[in-house]
Amino acid sequence: MIKPIKIMLICIVASILILLIIVCTLLLVIDINDFKPEISTAIKNRTGRNVTFNEQLKLTLFPDLSLSTGAIVLGNPDGIQGYFMAVDDISLRLKPLPLLLKKIDADTVQIRGFKLNLITTPQGIHNWDTVFTKINDSSTHSSALIAGLSLNGIDIKNAHINWDNQQTGQNIEIKNLNINTSSIAENTPVTSDFSLLAVDKAKQITASITGQTTLTFKDNLDIFALNNTYLHTTVTRKLMAEKPVTFTLNSPEVLIDIPRQSIKVHELQLKSANLLITSDMVANLNSPPTLSGKIRIMPFNPSQLMTRLALHLPERKDSNTLNYLDSQFSFHATHDSVEFNPLMMTLDDSLITGSVIITDYARPSTTFNLAIDSINMDRYLPPPMNKHSKPADPASTLSAIPIKTLRNLRTTGSLAINKLAINNATLRDIQLTLGE
Repeated sequence: MIKPIKIMLICIVASILILLIIVCTLLLVIDINDFKPEISTAIKNRTGRNVTFNEQLKLTLFPDLSLSTGAIVLGNPDGIQGYFMAVDDISLRLKPLPLLLKKIDADTVQIRGFKLNLITTPQGIHNWDTVFTKINDSSTHSSALIAGLSLNGIDIKNAHINWDNQQTGQNIEIKNLNINTSSIAENTPVTSDFSLLAVDKAKQITASITGQTTLTFKDNLDIFALNNTYLHTTVTRKLMAEKPVTFTLNSPEVLIDIPRQSIKVHELQLKSANLLITSDMVANLNSPPTLSGKIRIMPFNPSQLMTRLALHLPERKDSNTLNYLDSQFSFHATHDSVEFNPLMMTLDDSLITGSVIITDYARPSTTFNLAIDSINMDRYLPPPMNKHSKPADPASTLSAIPIKTLRNLRTTGSLAINKLAINNATLRDIQLTLGE
C-alpha cells in the first residue's frame, strides 16, 4: 500500500518539476516584450484607445511570478490632445499554481504615479465616454475574473486626477491621492482608507480629505455597496479672510446600480461645529440626470456658526435673534433647475412654509410661494441712530421696498404673512405678490 502512494507522490513532484522547467525555459527563450503589440491590440479592443509602453515589461519567476509594467500611457480619443490615463509603474506578484486552475492569487498590487486627465471640450464632449462604455460592455468577463480573484490588497501612492471643463472654465485638481485596501476576494467586503487634496483653481478653494469606506460587490458587479463611509474634510478659501471650515460626512450605505445608472445615499450626515444636516437622496445618471431627496437641517444657532466662520453678523436691535434655525424640505434637481417643495423652516419664533423653484443657473430665475405665520421685523432691523427719533409709519416702510430692483432679479411669487410687527405697529393678513 505504501509503495503505490510513494510512486504517486513521486509522479506529482516530477510533474511539478517538469512544469517549472517548461516555464523557466519559456522565460529564458521568450521575451514578454515581444508580445507588446498583442497586448496593445487587446487594450485597444477593450478601451478604444491607443496605449504606449514607455519602458520594458519585466517578468520574473522566483520566488513568485512577478510582473512590473513600467510607465504606460493611455491616449485620448481622436480630436482631443494629451492623454487620458498614465501610470509610472504597476507591479504585482502572483502564485503560479492557481493560474493552472484559471484563478489569480496575488500579493498587494502596487500602483505608483497614477494620473487621470478628465476633459470636457467646449463642444461638450467628454474624453471618458467611449472608454467607460467599452469597459462596461465587458462586465460579464469582469465578473468571471472576480470569481477567481484573490488579492492581498491594492496600494496606490501619490495619484493625481485633473478635471478640465472647457465649457465652464472650471478646473479641479486632485493630488496626493493615496488609497490602501484590505484583501480583495469574491463575496468579501473590501475596506479602504484614503486621503487626498482637492483644489478648485478658479475659486482658490482647497479641501483636505481623509476617509474610510467598505466596498461590497453584488449581482455580478452590477451593484456596488459602500458601507460605513466616513469623510473628514477641511476647506480653505484663499480669496477670503475666513477661517478653515472643518466638517465630517458619513453614510451607512451608498448603493451604486450600474444597469439602472443610479446612486442611492441612505442616512447621509454632515456635521460642522453645531450644524447637523441629514439626508436621503437618489441620483439618476440617465439622460437627463436628476438628483432628488429629502434634507433635514437640525436646530442650530446661526449667530454662533457665522462667528465661528468669521462671517459678518448684521446689526440688529435684538441680539437674541438669529439664534435658532431648523429646516426640512424635499428637493428635485436637474441640470438647469432645482425645486424645493414642500419647504418648512423655523427662524427664531417664525414658521416659514411653501415652495421655491430656481431655473437657469447661468441667469437664475426664481419662483416662490411662501407663508409666514408671524414675524417681528423690529427685532431684526438695525438700532436707530438716535434713540429719541420717532418711529416711521409702517405703510411708508413697506412702500420703500425696492420692487423694481427685485423685478430685475427675475423673481416672481407670492408671500403671505399672517402677522407682521414693524415699527411698533402690527399688521395682519398681508399678501405680497411679485411678478415680472
